[in-house]
Amino acid sequence: MARFYTQYVEKATPSKARSCRSPKKSGIRFEQRSPLAHKTGQVKPKPFPPSAVRVSKVKKDREPFNLSTKKRGEEEQSMFDIYRDFGQQHEDEESEGSDEEDEFDWDEETTLVAMLQEESPSSSDSDLIALAEQLKAPMTAQGTILKQDLVQTLVPATKRVKEAHKIIEGNIDVEYGKGLLAFNEASKKVEGMCIQDEEDLKEVYVKHQTKIKDLLTQLKAAYVRRDRIFSDFQKLVDESADRACADLRSLPATVDRTINALENKSKEVFKDTGNAAKTKEKVLKGLLEKL
Repeated sequence: MARFYTQYVEKATPSKARSCRSPKKSGIRFEQRSPLAHKTGQVKPKPFPPSAVRVSKVKKDREPFNLSTKKRGEEEQSMFDIYRDFGQQHEDEESEGSDEEDEFDWDEETTLVAMLQEESPSSSDSDLIALAEQLKAPMTAQGTILKQDLVQTLVPATKRVKEAHKIIEGNIDVEYGKGLLAFNEASKKVEGMCIQDEEDLKEVYVKHQTKIKDLLTQLKAAYVRRDRIFSDFQKLVDESADRACADLRSLPATVDRTINALENKSKEVFKDTGNAAKTKEKVLKGLLEKL
């Protein structure tokens, strides 16, 4: 692409530097020229882009809001030609600049000093202005095409809306309107009732949810208490069973001791009273009652 100069690039670029070499023939002075220029001493001016002619033709022939299909195609083709010619021009300038840079000699210090002391070129603004002028016509043409499409889209819709308004204003059904209003009011009432029921349901749901949480907490505590009671009951049953088993195991010895004690006592009684039969009968009755 072509090189566009700015206030910072102008000072560093060697494209416009002047050579300070002495001429070959004495007594003849040559005007200083850029080290990137051709050896002939002449710099070819930039050719005027042929696309400008097309742009002027498009600008003269263009009519806003009345573009036929053929005219629109010609304008779009001119737009593409402008872009193609502009790109080709910049490619030619870039190739020419690269050839000139290859011929530049950096060996002499005077050439570098002359390049640094040379004033900044003032062609950047003109290049930008030319570029803006070249882009103005295709941008305007594209804007006109978009406006035409917008008009073709909005005008039928506007006409349709106007026709609908006329029909509505001319054929007004009062009863139908009253029915719509009544239906609207009834719908609003039903909607309000549904909203109120929903709010009540939400409140009841929250309350029951809290209550269920409390009941679950109480149920968990009851489970813990039940487990504790069951473990205590099991412990008491085990202790009672152990005591009963011990008593059963010691019962024969206890019965033997009791029999021996009773026999000794009966013998003593027989000796005291002399009526052994009656005394023995009483002792046996007493034993039976105890057992």
